[in-house]
Amino acid sequence: MTVEGEKKTSRTGPARRAVVGRLSWGLADQAASSLSNFAVGIYVARSLGLTAFGVFSLAWVTYGVVLNVSRGLATDPLVVRFSGVPEASWREAVARSSGTALGVGAVIGAVCLGAGPVLGGSLGAAFAGLGVVLPGLLLQDAWRYAFFAAGEGRNAVWLAGQGWRVNAVDFSAVAVDRGRELAAARGVTVDWRVADVTAYRPVPNSYDLVLISYLHLPAAEFAGVLAAAKSALRPGGTLVVVGHDLA
Repeated sequence: MTVEGEKKTSRTGPARRAVVGRLSWGLADQAASSLSNFAVGIYVARSLGLTAFGVFSLAWVTYGVVLNVSRGLATDPLVVRFSGVPEASWREAVARSSGTALGVGAVIGAVCLGAGPVLGGSLGAAFAGLGVVLPGLLLQDAWRYAFFAAGEGRNAVWLAGQGWRVNAVDFSAVAVDRGRELAAARGVTVDWRVADVTAYRPVPNSYDLVLISYLHLPAAEFAGVLAAAKSALRPGGTLVVVGHDLA
């Protein structure tokens, strides 16, 4: 969902800082994941010899490939197709996504376990170990995506509650309807719009804040969305983009 905000009261200075703080836990999740991966690589490189580090690298690269396969089959469709559906459909989609990730982990994990004795030595042991933990790792990654993908306009409603005039745009009419219900329950006003953000063009030089939250598009389309968002900002405005990295 894309959210555009215009200053309405003097409270919006602290509110801008607050929305960044509100989103920081999502960024912290990404940072923790990337930094922990980096730290593991540094630790292993310093602790092991050349051969052992090569074995670790092969297992690590294999895990990275399998993780991307799992995301392509399970979590990317969840984020793109089901972030704004009714709760019953959302729960069903999360269950299917989790099951797909677990299935991918189980199948490829079994292959790794079978390859362990064939490869033998430290390399075989590394792949056998990877096979044991792979289903759990892919399931955990699927749950992370499910947690972040669930959306019903909470950012827009929260900003409106902080004294902003808010426009919220989403391609899903269901997501917008859920946002309207949440806004009514909180007693705030949001201008909700159903639109394709790749074609939507906000009024240039009109907003103090533009928030793009978990919008996953091909690079060329996303670049167009960013350009439109940038043009919508007034001088000194803030563009906040939150999403998953490719790691």
